[in-house]
Amino acid sequence: MKDELMVFTIPPNELEDRLDVVFYSPVFRKTMKQILKHSKVAILGEISIITRILGFETEKYINYIEKGIPYLRVQNIKEFEIDLHNVKFISNEAHQQLKRSQLKPKDIVLTITGRVGTAAIVPDNLKECNASQEIVRIRVKSDINPYYLTAFLNSKLGKLVIGRWQSGSTRPRTLIKNIRNIPIPILPDNTQIKVEELIKDCLQKKKEIETKIKGLKELVNETLTNYLRIKLPAHEEKLIFIVVPTYINDRLDVDFYSPRHTRLIKVINETTFRVETLGQISKYIVSGQRPKGGVKYIGEGVPSIGGEHITSEGDFSFDDIKYIPKDFHQKQKKSWINPLDILIVKDGATTGKVAIVPEDFPFKDCNINEHVFKIEVKSDYNPYYVFSYLFSSLGQEQINRLTSGAAQKGITRDAIESVKIITPPTEIQANIADEVKRRKEERKQLKKEAEEIVEKVKKEIEKMVVGKT
Repeated sequence: MKDELMVFTIPPNELEDRLDVVFYSPVFRKTMKQILKHSKVAILGEISIITRILGFETEKYINYIEKGIPYLRVQNIKEFEIDLHNVKFISNEAHQQLKRSQLKPKDIVLTITGRVGTAAIVPDNLKECNASQEIVRIRVKSDINPYYLTAFLNSKLGKLVIGRWQSGSTRPRTLIKNIRNIPIPILPDNTQIKVEELIKDCLQKKKEIETKIKGLKELVNETLTNYLRIKLPAHEEKLIFIVVPTYINDRLDVDFYSPRHTRLIKVINETTFRVETLGQISKYIVSGQRPKGGVKYIGEGVPSIGGEHITSEGDFSFDDIKYIPKDFHQKQKKSWINPLDILIVKDGATTGKVAIVPEDFPFKDCNINEHVFKIEVKSDYNPYYVFSYLFSSLGQEQINRLTSGAAQKGITRDAIESVKIITPPTEIQANIADEVKRRKEERKQLKKEAEEIVEKVKKEIEKMVVGKT
């Protein structure tokens, strides 16, 4: 868009019910002409049934549970495929109440809020699932291949058409009526089948690469146990066990005294290295705040990081970023985010997720909200080692043990300060930190290879679907 003409004219007969200048940008008008030049073009609403869940239904019925019916959100929708990593679950009762958004294999899901315009197809092995109000369900009719339609929506032309109808500055969105009016070039059946074959082959190759990618926690556990010369206890659940009265403290919940927790603490206490608490090795452990009235209607300012921005792999996702006013940020200096700070989610369904702020963090000024702890370790401790420890089973099991609350889980500052940290000499901390970085980078490279397979196939499909762009 930045290379487009800043001044242009529009014939009166091409004006629609939009008065914003960008809507009539030459790139969008050229896109529409390129689509309409095909011999056969259909409107999306004519070749499919498009359904969106209503907002009030979400508020009324959604309550996440440990296991149940997968509930897809924007972050679960990738190009061509559903990513069930970190998927949320709802009860079967809620699933039955939300009939409008129930999904079945071969349905297409399209994001219409936040990251607008990403399309995926529900796989055959996902028999039952549901979707949030940020997603529309597209159920195609018999005269079009769902893989072909998904390919067009993910193509350059498809994304430009969807993007043309996008509105909203703080949180982009598009209306379902505009999705229904998207023009779709209808290619011959044999071409549509070829597109389906390419997508399936691409996803299979991507899956083969991803099977080589070990879980990051598993890699971190291996590194820590090797260097610290310890063995993590087997994850064994016992429904009946005895607790010696002298071991009982101010916690009366049964799980706190579970053998899987007590065995881990025993392993930590018996290490040959020094054991300290997180509070002892930290300069600060603080949480943030948000201004009175919240941040929903604040469109610019200083980014505010919450639990939803910390990934399960210790990184950051900046989808749906929120902002706080600059003057409010200036008053909250203790919760400013700096490189190598460690962030831990302190409450909610993802309590305990941890990340370390990279040195190339994209925001010069940034803060945290009230759902996150910021930890700055003392200068004689390696922050990347401490992050690795907290990310591993050594840290996560302790955090899980110290978490309290039923309806709203969370961990207090006193509890997080009490987490036991094995602190070997600084050279061993540095070796562990370097090893974790290396293994994390190897995983990143494999993931990049998987993504490149998708991009290569996308370009091949675009030549078939939309011609030269």
